[in-house]
Amino acid sequence: MIIGRNGEEYKVFDARNKPPLTGFKDLYKSSAERADPKSSHPGTRVVGASTRTVQADVFGTPPAVEVWMQEIEEAGFDAVLIGGRNQRAVTFGCVSVEDVEEVTGQYPSKVFALSPVNLDEDMDTVIRSLKRALDRGMSGAAVEPGYISAKPLFPNDPYLFPLYDFASEQDCVVQLQSGAFAGPRMNYCHPEMVDDVLSNFPRLKVVVGHGGYPYVNEIVGCAFKHRNLYICPDSCMFVPGGQMYAPNIPLLPDQFLFGTSHPISSMLETLQATLDLGFEKAVMENYLYNNTAQLLGALV
Repeated sequence: MIIGRNGEEYKVFDARNKPPLTGFKDLYKSSAERADPKSSHPGTRVVGASTRTVQADVFGTPPAVEVWMQEIEEAGFDAVLIGGRNQRAVTFGCVSVEDVEEVTGQYPSKVFALSPVNLDEDMDTVIRSLKRALDRGMSGAAVEPGYISAKPLFPNDPYLFPLYDFASEQDCVVQLQSGAFAGPRMNYCHPEMVDDVLSNFPRLKVVVGHGGYPYVNEIVGCAFKHRNLYICPDSCMFVPGGQMYAPNIPLLPDQFLFGTSHPISSMLETLQATLDLGFEKAVMENYLYNNTAQLLGALV
């Protein structure tokens, strides 16, 4: 629970956060470098980046996770959603479902999780693995088709359709990676692909991490068309061009999710910048907490 600019009380659910597990060490290191005032990309420093959990002597150990949880508590977050990453081609590491489960097991009422999906495996194995993860309490799947080692895929590739069909049957969330680095080229995250997926699977609950950036207008139009599409701008909310998200949040008040994409952005600084956007209370309540909690069935 946090206090807003005019004394309002808000619950906060960070819909996109990465804990300091060994597989994310390079991601944390890169984020710390971008936060450096000498960074060649000043736009990425708008909401800073945390460096407290990058210390070499604790990173990837239980004490590092404890420091991460302290940051969550200090920011006033009621809950966070984390996810793994399971494609070997990814520059910023791999984190298994077992790694994720270890964190959720430590903080069962605070940390919720999406299972990483290893698309280097055959689809039958992928679906069996996801079923086991859902049975063990995961809220859905983190799907990153642009990161497949053998051959990067677009999100609407028919190879993925059995996975989407299974997720629709299970009524679970599929988080699709988007953003300028979601594949070998930016068009791997174009919202036309998401529109195609949802047109084929109209009951599938899709969250676009990094908010479909840089195609902000296009992903907003896609969400207007598909009420089961959720936009989480997270760290792209305050980068160049990301300012176009904010005016649309009151227009689609049930479809935007607050996220920090920590460690790419600082938890506390991102929250403070979000409060400064000045949404009316009902809109802010939905954005900061209600939409994510209801989507996951995880009211806390």
